[in-house]
Amino acid sequence: MQLRMNIPAFLKSRLCWISLFILTAFQSYGQDETYYVVHIKGQVQNSVTRKSFKVGDTMKASDKISFNPEKSAVILMSAQKGRFSLGKPPKAAASASGEFIAFVKNTIIPVTSVGNLSTRGNTESCTDNLKKTLGSESFIFPDDKAVFCLDRNTYPMNQNTFFIYQTQIADKKTNYMIPFEGDSLFIEKEKFHAPAKDTDGEIKVEIYYYDKLPNTSVKITSITPIYINAKELKTELTFLTQLYKKQKLSYGEILELLTEHMENVYRGRTDETMLARWLKRNGILVL
Repeated sequence: MQLRMNIPAFLKSRLCWISLFILTAFQSYGQDETYYVVHIKGQVQNSVTRKSFKVGDTMKASDKISFNPEKSAVILMSAQKGRFSLGKPPKAAASASGEFIAFVKNTIIPVTSVGNLSTRGNTESCTDNLKKTLGSESFIFPDDKAVFCLDRNTYPMNQNTFFIYQTQIADKKTNYMIPFEGDSLFIEKEKFHAPAKDTDGEIKVEIYYYDKLPNTSVKITSITPIYINAKELKTELTFLTQLYKKQKLSYGEILELLTEHMENVYRGRTDETMLARWLKRNGILVL
């Protein structure tokens, strides 16, 4: 005796979709994933063609590459799977010079997102909370000279009231007046005497709002500045902007994705308003 089940029509339809989804998933699993190179330091070569990769190139999961993970850093991006870095391939031996030869699929490691650290808002507005803008840890500057627009009522700047930053190297503390003009505050690498993150050492900078007449100061925040090579950053963000424009993304969506790129690749906080002005000034992204 055979038992026959009467399956409702809506359930039959749903089961068909589930089966199709599972079949599609298994079919796509074996496909050769393609990744865009969105950041690179050092040298990574295709071991077959001996071509060195650069920002904007693509890598396939099946590509065989040669690289030294101690001397190179690469960030790859997949539209479906997110960002990846290259790491030491498991169970592989390095050459005497520390170089590995391996398939891309055996070296990729997911990049952990740092989350939305940056301050976001109207890219034409002036901030009335500099501490919120800069945060209190690592802050990424896209150029050696960053410009912040400050609310005049909250932070009036003149010959009597202005900002200073204090640096400490060994036991020596030094104060510098932060240059300003109108409501614009100019934070410059040269005045920080701060090395870039990829050089030896980092420096902590304390920022104060100083009132000359009563000779009082209020600490705003303390940050570790991260300076990026402007030429390399322009290359990365120009490529990503072109990629996102092809996907018909809006200005706001592209700006948010570029901000996330900086935060996740360079591991710090930045300010979307400052970045938007830098992008406009360099002709990369204009509203």
